[in-house]
Amino acid sequence: MTYYHAKSDLIRQPIALNYPGADSLVIQNMSVNNPFNPFGSRYVNATGAANSDGTARILGTPQALTILTGNTKDIGPEHVQVNSNMFRAVAGLRGKFGSTWSWETGGLFTKAWTNDLSLNAVRESLLRDALGRTDATAYNPFGYTFKVVGTSVVADKPYTNPVEVVDSFRTQFRHEGYSAIGSVDLRVGGELIDIWSGAISLAGGGEFRKEQYKDYRPPFIGLNPASSGLNPNDNDLITASAAPDSNGSRTVASAYLETIIPLAAPKNNIPLVKSFEVTGSGRFERYSDFGSTTKPKVGINWKPRDGIMLRGSYNQGFTAPNLPTLYAPRRFTVDSLPGTIDPYRQIATAEGAYVQRNYTLGNTSLKPSTSVGRSAGIVLDIPKVKGLSVTADYWQISQSDNIGALTSSQILNADNVALQAYTQAQLASGKAVGTIDTGSGTSAYKGSSAVERAPVNADDIAAFAAFNAGKPAAQQLATVGRILSRSVTFENLAKGYVAGWDLGLNYIAPTLPIGKFNFNADWSYVGRSFTTRKIPGAAAITNERLDVDGTTRWRGNFTIGWRKGAWNSSFSGYYIGSYRDNSAGSTITAAQYASLNNPNYISKYFDAGTYAYRYIVQDSITYNASVKYAFKKDAPKLLRDTSMRLGVINLLDKEPPLTSGNFGYSSSVYTSLLAGRTWTLDVTKRF
Repeated sequence: MTYYHAKSDLIRQPIALNYPGADSLVIQNMSVNNPFNPFGSRYVNATGAANSDGTARILGTPQALTILTGNTKDIGPEHVQVNSNMFRAVAGLRGKFGSTWSWETGGLFTKAWTNDLSLNAVRESLLRDALGRTDATAYNPFGYTFKVVGTSVVADKPYTNPVEVVDSFRTQFRHEGYSAIGSVDLRVGGELIDIWSGAISLAGGGEFRKEQYKDYRPPFIGLNPASSGLNPNDNDLITASAAPDSNGSRTVASAYLETIIPLAAPKNNIPLVKSFEVTGSGRFERYSDFGSTTKPKVGINWKPRDGIMLRGSYNQGFTAPNLPTLYAPRRFTVDSLPGTIDPYRQIATAEGAYVQRNYTLGNTSLKPSTSVGRSAGIVLDIPKVKGLSVTADYWQISQSDNIGALTSSQILNADNVALQAYTQAQLASGKAVGTIDTGSGTSAYKGSSAVERAPVNADDIAAFAAFNAGKPAAQQLATVGRILSRSVTFENLAKGYVAGWDLGLNYIAPTLPIGKFNFNADWSYVGRSFTTRKIPGAAAITNERLDVDGTTRWRGNFTIGWRKGAWNSSFSGYYIGSYRDNSAGSTITAAQYASLNNPNYISKYFDAGTYAYRYIVQDSITYNASVKYAFKKDAPKLLRDTSMRLGVINLLDKEPPLTSGNFGYSSSVYTSLLAGRTWTLDVTKRF
């Protein structure tokens, strides 16, 4: 049984008020009668008359105030607490029957759950209420009071809002979720029958597994309740995206069968065939949410003579979509200012970027990703060096129906292509461009199904009419409204290919007076890795995966082990090669690359149909060590059958290589280095 708990605290700047917020297009309005509004009725009057308490006002028209941006510093810093837990329990039984057969069965249950709590969050509707109040309980977002000096309203004294005012809209953000897997399995194996070269071995088994997850947010934090009077498709928090609760589960039943058939053995005395065996296996899986699959694997092992073996294999693979990609609910974020350019409207209106919503959602129609793998290799015992062997295997994997999502620019370009094609088709049928109905704002929209537009208004009609005037038909554009949202969903939209070499070396040294040593090293070299994505309205795009975001050409590890009596120890190293940082912050233009004199810390390479220039993350090697002592049977009773192991991870306290992004390092590649040098102590006792 295993239980893990971790708690983290993050303190950062107070919640910022920005238009548009991360989850809302609503602007915060400050009442004309809010006593802290410097343009309101407290300081401005149509006749310039003083207030009833005698304080001066200037001549003018009082106005409500629109707050586009600001900092709620009197709310206090945003304090994020994350509690993560994991529980795992495994139990099993094993036994034998007959002379060669054995069985084993086991059960597993694991659950991981997280609670994400953010203090000092802001309820949007309650903040709006506080800004709308007209007495001393109104909220002052400026940090100052104001006064009239001559014919102007100027800042007077620093001001801190009372706690009860801030508490009227301050709340806690809470997000909880868990994932769980439970399974039982059974395996049976043994020798089936003897043939001329030996026994045919057979193994088979099955598994039943249940997977589930849940993602929960309370009312107003996930979505507003329908009875609240607020938008039920949004939440009521500043800078937190709306997200409905989501959950999913499925059951998986599987069965497999595998065999080893020796077709030749040393006793058969066949020239150049010291031994030859064929392996075969098949696996059947049935998923409750999308169906069944059966995948085979075959392999051969051939020893033409002692000390050398040639091997090869062919297999088909299958990866089911995970539960979030299937069942993730529809949720959105909002573009950061200035927004995103609409490539279709931009041609006609030259309006520049504007703010759009970006939805993401799961897809229950996803198919599994499939693959075909091939490998060929050699195992060689080095002559005249007892205990030394090397291995080399070439492998390649072709993937189909890889799951991914289109980028926003790809969706917008597909929308542009579809609208222009529809416009030209309608013009060719004899319609005037001003009479073409693109279905903007309706379910009959003729652009991309991933784009939602507003209905056409009078300003749109005028702008497109002015653009189309005097232009040939080939350049004319039918009228559409502004984009309200883009929807990004998971799809089976890519094929992939990866190939490389696995290299190994193992040496067991002769026993020496100081003990017995062994050395092991395994290296992986990736020669090619890319995906080809289907893009609606455009040619397929090939993206390089090699040397990008942790997919390095070279990775390797080595271990030196020593054993003498009750003592043993090890020293190991793990190498990760350099790679290109693919995040936006690490990319420069061709002109910037040239101005820097083509530096060697920037990589120039061809990707997705164009050259890219990206920062190179340095390679790294980290070391680990351990020493273990096993108490003998003549030890004191309490220590018998007990062993103690002292280990150190990241012996030299190496830091992760620098990358762009929020953390300054790649969390997907170098999380293990973040803790620095780490000591471990393991005590094991057999009963």
